[in-house]
Amino acid sequence: MKITEISPISLNKLFISKYCGLYRNTVKKYIAQFKASNLNHEQVSAMSNSHLHTLFQRDEDVPVKERLEVLQ
Repeated sequence: MKITEISPISLNKLFISKYCGLYRNTVKKYIAQFKASNLNHEQVSAMSNSHLHTLFQRDEDVPVKERLEVLQ
């Protein structure tokens, strides 16, 4: 089951994270990305796994050290 299938039911992030075996921050990030995408549940459900990966992938181009410097 995908996070986008569970989230519209308005379950809390803790339940979703335990159900999916993910960290709450990961669930929070994916839900935020889903909302920012302006796609609805049906559109996301119709996407292939590779398209979903592209939509929800992390920005790996920025090295960790640079990310930490931005936060300081």
